[in-house]
Amino acid sequence: MSETYSFTVNGVVRETEEDKPLLRYLRDDLRLTSCKDGCSEGACGTCTILVDGRALRACILTTRKAAGKNILTVEGLTVAEKEAFVYAFGKVGAVQCGFCIPGMVISGKALLDQNPSPTEADIKKAIRGNVCRCTGYKKIIEGISLAGAILRGEAQIDPDLEKGDVAATVADLVGRRLMTREQAEAVDRGAIERFLASPLARRLRQADRVEREARFSLLVPAGEYYPDLGEEDEVLLQGVVDLYAVKDGQITVVDFKTDRITEKTLPEKAAYYRPQLEAYSQALEKILGMPVAERILYFFHTGQAVSSAGES
Repeated sequence: MSETYSFTVNGVVRETEEDKPLLRYLRDDLRLTSCKDGCSEGACGTCTILVDGRALRACILTTRKAAGKNILTVEGLTVAEKEAFVYAFGKVGAVQCGFCIPGMVISGKALLDQNPSPTEADIKKAIRGNVCRCTGYKKIIEGISLAGAILRGEAQIDPDLEKGDVAATVADLVGRRLMTREQAEAVDRGAIERFLASPLARRLRQADRVEREARFSLLVPAGEYYPDLGEEDEVLLQGVVDLYAVKDGQITVVDFKTDRITEKTLPEKAAYYRPQLEAYSQALEKILGMPVAERILYFFHTGQAVSSAGES
Protein backbone atom coordinates (compact mmCIF):
# COMPACT_ATOMS: atom_id res chain seq x y z
CA MET A 1 0.00 0.00 0.00
CA SER A 2 1.49 3.33 -1.06
CA GLU A 3 2.09 6.13 1.43
CA THR A 4 0.59 9.59 1.00
CA TYR A 5 2.69 12.65 1.76
CA SER A 6 0.78 15.76 2.78
CA PHE A 7 2.13 19.29 3.19
CA THR A 8 1.01 22.88 2.73
CA VAL A 9 2.27 24.91 -0.23
CA ASN A 10 1.46 28.63 -0.31
CA GLY A 11 -1.50 28.12 2.01
CA VAL A 12 -2.98 25.13 0.14
CA VAL A 13 -2.81 21.55 1.44
CA ARG A 14 -1.22 19.27 -1.16
CA GLU A 15 -0.94 15.49 -1.25
CA THR A 16 1.13 13.11 -3.34
CA GLU A 17 2.00 9.43 -3.27
CA GLU A 18 5.29 10.01 -5.09
CA ASP A 19 8.52 10.27 -3.13
CA LYS A 20 10.39 12.60 -5.47
CA PRO A 21 12.61 15.70 -5.24
CA LEU A 22 10.54 18.54 -3.86
CA LEU A 23 11.89 20.85 -6.55
CA ARG A 24 10.51 18.63 -9.30
CA TYR A 25 7.13 18.41 -7.53
CA LEU A 26 6.90 22.19 -7.15
CA ARG A 27 7.93 22.90 -10.75
CA ASP A 28 6.41 19.98 -12.65
CA ASP A 29 3.28 19.18 -10.66
CA LEU A 30 2.32 22.58 -9.23
CA ARG A 31 3.92 24.72 -11.97
CA LEU A 32 5.60 26.96 -9.39
CA THR A 33 8.37 28.04 -11.72
CA SER A 34 9.93 30.61 -9.41
CA CYS A 35 11.84 27.61 -8.02
CA LYS A 36 14.76 27.38 -10.44
CA ASP A 37 16.87 24.28 -11.10
CA GLY A 38 20.38 25.67 -11.10
CA CYS A 39 22.45 22.70 -9.95
CA SER A 40 20.24 19.95 -8.40
CA GLU A 41 22.93 19.56 -5.74
CA GLY A 42 22.03 22.18 -3.14
CA ALA A 43 24.96 24.38 -4.10
CA CYS A 44 23.56 27.48 -5.85
CA GLY A 45 20.42 28.50 -3.93
CA THR A 46 18.26 29.25 -7.01
CA CYS A 47 15.60 26.84 -5.71
CA THR A 48 15.45 28.38 -2.21
CA ILE A 49 12.03 28.14 -0.51
CA LEU A 50 10.74 28.69 2.99
CA VAL A 51 10.02 25.52 4.97
CA ASP A 52 8.40 26.27 8.31
CA GLY A 53 9.96 29.72 8.08
CA ARG A 54 13.49 28.53 7.25
CA ALA A 55 15.21 29.17 3.93
CA LEU A 56 16.03 25.73 2.48
CA ARG A 57 16.92 24.32 -0.93
CA ALA A 58 14.10 22.46 -2.62
CA CYS A 59 16.43 20.35 -4.78
CA ILE A 60 17.81 18.38 -1.81
CA LEU A 61 14.45 17.91 -0.10
CA THR A 62 11.94 15.23 -1.05
CA THR A 63 8.17 15.11 -0.80
CA ARG A 64 8.57 12.49 1.93
CA LYS A 65 10.83 14.76 4.00
CA ALA A 66 8.44 17.68 3.42
CA ALA A 67 5.45 15.82 4.90
CA GLY A 68 3.71 17.91 7.53
CA LYS A 69 5.69 21.04 6.64
CA ASN A 70 4.51 24.51 5.63
CA ILE A 71 6.17 25.54 2.35
CA LEU A 72 6.30 29.00 0.81
CA THR A 73 7.57 30.02 -2.64
CA VAL A 74 7.75 33.44 -4.27
CA GLU A 75 4.26 32.85 -5.68
CA GLY A 76 2.94 32.69 -2.11
CA LEU A 77 4.29 36.03 -0.92
CA THR A 78 1.71 38.59 0.13
CA VAL A 79 0.85 41.29 -2.36
CA ALA A 80 2.60 43.85 -0.14
CA GLU A 81 5.78 41.75 -0.15
CA LYS A 82 5.67 41.28 -3.92
CA GLU A 83 5.15 45.01 -4.41
CA ALA A 84 8.08 45.81 -2.12
CA PHE A 85 10.56 43.38 -3.68
CA VAL A 86 9.56 44.12 -7.30
CA TYR A 87 9.90 47.85 -6.77
CA ALA A 88 13.07 47.67 -4.64
CA PHE A 89 14.98 45.36 -6.95
CA GLY A 90 13.96 47.41 -9.99
CA LYS A 91 14.74 50.72 -8.32
CA VAL A 92 18.33 49.83 -7.38
CA GLY A 93 19.03 47.74 -10.50
CA ALA A 94 19.39 44.42 -8.69
CA VAL A 95 18.11 42.28 -11.59
CA GLN A 96 20.47 41.02 -14.29
CA CYS A 97 19.34 37.81 -16.04
CA GLY A 98 16.89 37.22 -13.16
CA PHE A 99 17.59 33.50 -12.71
CA CYS A 100 18.86 33.80 -9.15
CA ILE A 101 16.38 36.47 -8.04
CA PRO A 102 13.52 34.28 -6.68
CA GLY A 103 15.98 32.51 -4.40
CA MET A 104 17.48 35.83 -3.33
CA VAL A 105 14.01 37.19 -2.56
CA ILE A 106 13.10 34.15 -0.44
CA SER A 107 16.37 34.40 1.49
CA GLY A 108 15.67 38.10 1.94
CA LYS A 109 12.16 37.42 3.20
CA ALA A 110 13.41 34.78 5.64
CA LEU A 111 15.79 37.40 7.05
CA LEU A 112 13.21 40.20 7.19
CA ASP A 113 10.71 37.93 8.94
CA GLN A 114 13.24 37.41 11.75
CA ASN A 115 14.98 40.77 11.60
CA PRO A 116 12.91 43.58 10.02
CA SER A 117 15.82 46.06 10.22
CA PRO A 118 18.90 44.13 9.09
CA THR A 119 22.35 45.58 8.64
CA GLU A 120 24.39 45.08 5.47
CA ALA A 121 26.32 42.36 7.28
CA ASP A 122 23.05 40.61 8.18
CA ILE A 123 21.93 40.62 4.55
CA LYS A 124 25.29 39.31 3.32
CA LYS A 125 25.03 36.44 5.78
CA ALA A 126 21.44 35.68 4.77
CA ILE A 127 22.27 35.32 1.06
CA ARG A 128 25.62 33.58 1.46
CA GLY A 129 24.12 30.39 0.04
CA ASN A 130 22.67 32.12 -3.06
CA VAL A 131 24.91 32.34 -6.11
CA CYS A 132 24.58 35.14 -8.70
CA ARG A 133 26.48 34.28 -11.86
CA CYS A 134 25.99 37.68 -13.53
CA THR A 135 27.75 40.20 -11.33
CA GLY A 136 28.50 41.22 -7.76
CA TYR A 137 25.97 41.28 -4.93
CA LYS A 138 26.00 44.98 -4.04
CA LYS A 139 22.72 45.82 -5.83
CA ILE A 140 20.97 42.72 -4.48
CA ILE A 141 21.96 43.69 -0.94
CA GLU A 142 20.63 47.21 -1.58
CA GLY A 143 17.40 45.75 -3.00
CA ILE A 144 16.73 43.63 0.08
CA SER A 145 17.53 46.59 2.31
CA LEU A 146 15.10 48.85 0.42
CA ALA A 147 12.39 46.17 0.43
CA GLY A 148 12.76 45.94 4.20
CA ALA A 149 12.44 49.72 4.55
CA ILE A 150 9.28 49.69 2.42
CA LEU A 151 7.74 46.86 4.47
CA ARG A 152 8.61 48.74 7.69
CA GLY A 153 6.90 51.84 6.32
CA GLU A 154 10.14 53.86 6.33
CA ALA A 155 10.31 54.14 2.52
CA GLN A 156 7.61 54.55 -0.09
CA ILE A 157 7.09 53.21 -3.58
CA ASP A 158 7.40 56.08 -6.07
CA PRO A 159 4.08 55.99 -7.99
CA ASP A 160 5.59 57.71 -11.04
CA LEU A 161 8.48 55.29 -11.25
CA GLU A 162 6.16 52.36 -10.58
CA LYS A 163 3.85 53.38 -13.40
CA GLY A 164 6.60 53.52 -16.03
CA ASP A 165 5.79 53.22 -19.72
CA VAL A 166 3.15 50.96 -21.21
CA ALA A 167 5.59 48.18 -22.08
CA ALA A 168 6.87 48.16 -18.51
CA THR A 169 3.29 48.11 -17.25
CA VAL A 170 2.50 45.02 -19.31
CA ALA A 171 5.66 43.27 -18.11
CA ASP A 172 4.78 44.21 -14.54
CA LEU A 173 1.26 42.76 -14.84
CA VAL A 174 2.59 39.52 -16.26
CA GLY A 175 5.39 39.40 -13.69
CA ARG A 176 2.94 39.81 -10.84
CA ARG A 177 0.79 37.03 -12.31
CA LEU A 178 -2.19 39.33 -12.74
CA MET A 179 -2.28 38.53 -16.46
CA THR A 180 -0.92 35.83 -18.74
CA ARG A 181 1.30 36.82 -21.67
CA GLU A 182 -1.43 35.69 -24.05
CA GLN A 183 -3.96 38.00 -22.39
CA ALA A 184 -1.50 40.90 -22.41
CA GLU A 185 -0.98 40.45 -26.14
CA ALA A 186 -4.72 40.16 -26.84
CA VAL A 187 -5.77 43.53 -25.42
CA ASP A 188 -4.77 47.03 -26.40
CA ARG A 189 -2.55 49.14 -24.18
CA GLY A 190 -5.34 51.54 -23.32
CA ALA A 191 -7.31 48.65 -21.86
CA ILE A 192 -4.37 47.68 -19.68
CA GLU A 193 -3.99 51.23 -18.37
CA ARG A 194 -7.73 51.29 -17.71
CA PHE A 195 -7.46 48.06 -15.73
CA LEU A 196 -4.57 49.44 -13.66
CA ALA A 197 -6.70 52.42 -12.67
CA SER A 198 -9.78 50.31 -11.92
CA PRO A 199 -11.19 49.65 -8.44
CA LEU A 200 -10.58 45.93 -9.06
CA ALA A 201 -6.83 46.41 -9.58
CA ARG A 202 -6.61 48.52 -6.42
CA ARG A 203 -8.39 45.78 -4.47
CA LEU A 204 -6.01 43.12 -5.79
CA ARG A 205 -3.02 45.18 -4.67
CA GLN A 206 -4.47 45.31 -1.15
CA ALA A 207 -5.14 41.56 -0.90
CA ASP A 208 -3.22 39.37 1.52
CA ARG A 209 -2.43 36.91 -1.25
CA VAL A 210 -3.04 36.67 -5.01
CA GLU A 211 -2.75 33.44 -6.97
CA ARG A 212 -2.71 33.32 -10.76
CA GLU A 213 -3.61 30.35 -12.99
CA ALA A 214 -4.43 28.08 -10.05
CA ARG A 215 -4.94 24.56 -11.38
CA PHE A 216 -7.20 22.20 -9.46
CA SER A 217 -8.56 18.66 -9.62
CA LEU A 218 -11.40 17.70 -7.30
CA LEU A 219 -13.90 14.85 -6.95
CA VAL A 220 -17.40 16.27 -6.39
CA PRO A 221 -20.86 14.72 -6.02
CA ALA A 222 -22.21 14.15 -9.53
CA GLY A 223 -25.64 15.43 -8.59
CA GLU A 224 -24.27 18.96 -8.15
CA TYR A 225 -23.66 19.20 -11.89
CA TYR A 226 -25.54 16.29 -13.49
CA PRO A 227 -29.02 15.86 -11.97
CA ASP A 228 -29.62 12.62 -13.90
CA LEU A 229 -26.78 10.82 -12.07
CA GLY A 230 -27.14 9.17 -8.69
CA GLU A 231 -26.23 10.88 -5.43
CA GLU A 232 -23.55 8.27 -4.72
CA ASP A 233 -21.75 8.99 -7.99
CA GLU A 234 -18.78 11.34 -8.23
CA VAL A 235 -17.27 13.26 -11.13
CA LEU A 236 -13.80 14.72 -11.50
CA LEU A 237 -13.91 18.51 -11.75
CA GLN A 238 -10.75 19.97 -13.26
CA GLY A 239 -9.87 23.46 -14.37
CA VAL A 240 -7.69 26.54 -14.04
CA VAL A 241 -8.86 29.48 -11.96
CA ASP A 242 -7.75 32.65 -13.75
CA LEU A 243 -7.04 34.52 -10.52
CA TYR A 244 -8.11 34.47 -6.92
CA ALA A 245 -7.28 36.84 -4.09
CA VAL A 246 -7.49 36.20 -0.36
CA LYS A 247 -8.29 39.00 2.05
CA ASP A 248 -9.20 38.52 5.73
CA GLY A 249 -9.94 34.82 5.22
CA GLN A 250 -12.30 35.32 2.28
CA ILE A 251 -11.75 34.61 -1.41
CA THR A 252 -12.47 36.79 -4.43
CA VAL A 253 -12.41 34.86 -7.71
CA VAL A 254 -11.66 36.78 -10.93
CA ASP A 255 -12.03 35.56 -14.51
CA PHE A 256 -10.46 37.83 -17.16
CA LYS A 257 -12.14 37.97 -20.58
CA THR A 258 -10.83 39.51 -23.80
CA ASP A 259 -14.07 39.12 -25.80
CA ARG A 260 -15.10 42.01 -28.04
CA ILE A 261 -18.34 43.08 -26.39
CA THR A 262 -20.73 46.02 -26.28
CA GLU A 263 -23.10 47.31 -23.62
CA LYS A 264 -25.83 45.32 -25.37
CA THR A 265 -23.98 42.01 -25.44
CA LEU A 266 -22.40 42.30 -21.98
CA PRO A 267 -25.30 40.68 -20.05
CA GLU A 268 -25.43 37.76 -22.47
CA LYS A 269 -21.68 37.15 -22.25
CA ALA A 270 -21.70 37.41 -18.47
CA ALA A 271 -24.53 34.90 -18.25
CA TYR A 272 -22.61 32.54 -20.54
CA TYR A 273 -19.46 32.53 -18.39
CA ARG A 274 -21.12 32.67 -14.97
CA PRO A 275 -21.85 28.91 -14.48
CA GLN A 276 -18.21 27.94 -14.98
CA LEU A 277 -17.06 30.70 -12.64
CA GLU A 278 -19.54 29.46 -10.04
CA ALA A 279 -18.34 25.86 -10.36
CA TYR A 280 -14.70 26.87 -10.04
CA SER A 281 -15.53 29.04 -7.03
CA GLN A 282 -17.18 26.09 -5.29
CA ALA A 283 -14.09 23.99 -5.97
CA LEU A 284 -11.85 26.66 -4.45
CA GLU A 285 -13.99 26.80 -1.31
CA LYS A 286 -13.55 23.05 -0.81
CA ILE A 287 -9.81 23.07 -1.54
CA LEU A 288 -8.87 26.15 0.49
CA GLY A 289 -11.45 25.75 3.25
CA MET A 290 -12.44 29.42 2.97
CA PRO A 291 -15.64 31.05 1.71
CA VAL A 292 -15.81 32.78 -1.67
CA ALA A 293 -17.15 36.24 -0.94
CA GLU A 294 -17.32 37.46 -4.53
CA ARG A 295 -17.01 36.22 -8.12
CA ILE A 296 -15.98 38.74 -10.79
CA LEU A 297 -15.88 38.66 -14.59
CA TYR A 298 -13.59 41.41 -15.90
CA PHE A 299 -13.98 42.35 -19.58
CA PHE A 300 -10.86 44.13 -20.84
CA HIS A 301 -12.52 45.48 -23.99
CA THR A 302 -14.91 47.69 -22.04
CA GLY A 303 -13.13 47.81 -18.69
CA GLN A 304 -16.22 46.51 -16.90
CA ALA A 305 -16.27 44.18 -13.94
CA VAL A 306 -19.43 42.13 -13.54
CA SER A 307 -19.63 40.97 -9.95
CA SER A 308 -21.80 38.47 -8.14
CA ALA A 309 -22.40 41.40 -5.77
CA GLY A 310 -23.46 43.67 -8.63
CA GLU A 311 -21.55 45.53 -11.37
CA SER A 312 -18.42 47.31 -10.10
